[in-house]
Parts: sequence; structure tokens; C-alpha cells
Amino acid sequence: MGTDTISMTNNVYIGLAVSSHNDPVLGTVTLDSVNVTGGSGNNSPSISLTSPTNGASFTAPANITLNANASDSGGSVSKVDFYQGSVLLGTDTSSPYGLTWNNVSAGTYSLTAKATDNLGATSTSSSATITVSAAGNKPPAVTLTSPVNGATFAAPATISITASASDSDGTVSKVDFYSGSTLLGTDTASPYSFTWSNVKSGVYTFTAKATDNVGASTSSSAVTITVR
Repeated sequence: MGTDTISMTNNVYIGLAVSSHNDPVLGTVTLDSVNVTGGSGNNSPSISLTSPTNGASFTAPANITLNANASDSGGSVSKVDFYQGSVLLGTDTSSPYGLTWNNVSAGTYSLTAKATDNLGATSTSSSATITVSAAGNKPPAVTLTSPVNGATFAAPATISITASASDSDGTVSKVDFYSGSTLLGTDTASPYSFTWSNVKSGVYTFTAKATDNVGASTSSSAVTITVR
């Protein structure tokens, strides 16, 4: 008999009707080869957490502003939920989407934003990891104790790198050992050390970086050695 195409944004009931066009007479009909073709489906919204940025640091007790950009190409954004890990911090139902997380204690936190559109589809942003340091936290102290500056070794060398680290108002969680900007290894318990094996000829600069229990860090003075 014919076709029709109807664009719809919500779920609908679909049926077929018949009329005899004669009030006293009941019309009946038998239909076959009936097909209902749906569209491409609802697209999920898009969302990004714009603040705080990944790696941001704060001092406790912190008041942290969370903001997100959210949009929906096939409808509208009904709400944006803000999370710390799996814990819901709050919800905003209108743009610009944001909230303030108050009195945040010291620690490391992973933040995300989740957008829901008018049809219930959801998307979650990439996470941002932030650090809140204790008020007045003092960074740790660290000294590279071995090898000494100017030391020489024969290639292929095995070099033992050791450091002394302490924290006056907390604990040292780890010490990272570097050659230039390259991380050689990490030690999480005193005495802090790392053994670098099969070192080729060259000139190398070592540093040690200590990180305390609330994320504050300090790097040692550099030591330069030669492998011949």
C-alpha cells in the first residue's frame, strides 16, 4: 500500500490498524511481510574532565573544584556525575557542569566524570589522579652515598648505587634511582639501593629521588661517574 519514514528520538510502540469505513461492520485484515527497521541507535554522550588536571597537587584540608565538558550529538545531556574512585561526590544537571569537593584530607585520589543523556546512555571520562598533601608537610631528605662523584669503573661495570633517605614528619615510601632522566630502579625499604649491571663505557650522572607517605619528593645532588 505504501511506505513511510518517521524520525523518532524515544522508544515507541508500533502497530497496524484497519477500518471497514462502515460503522456497523467490523473490519478484519491479514498482513504478511511486515518489517520494522530501526535507525542506527542512540549515540552515547561525550565527556571530558577539564579540572583538576592529572597530576595536580593540593594542601589539606583542600577545596577542589571539579569541572567537565559534556555534549550529546543525538539528544541532550541530562546529568553529569562526579566520582572519586567508585564514590559519587555529586551531580550537576546543567551546563557548565561542575562541583566543589570540600575539606579533602591528605591522600591520592582518582577523579572521573560520568555523563548520562536523555535516553539513559552513559559515558565516563578519562581519570585524573591528584595528590593532597598534609598541611605543613615537609619533603623528605635524600643523599646519594655511593658511588662517589668522579668515580671510575671498568666496562662492563656492575655499579652499586645507594642512598640515605629520611622524613622528619612522616615516612619514606620509596627511593627512585636515575641515570640522567632514565629510571634505573626503585627501592621501598631502607637501606635504599640498586645494582646496575653490564654498564657500557660512558659518562653517567646519577641521582636519587625520595618520596614520602603523602607524595612529597626530593631529589639528591647529582654524582657523575665514568665507565671505561
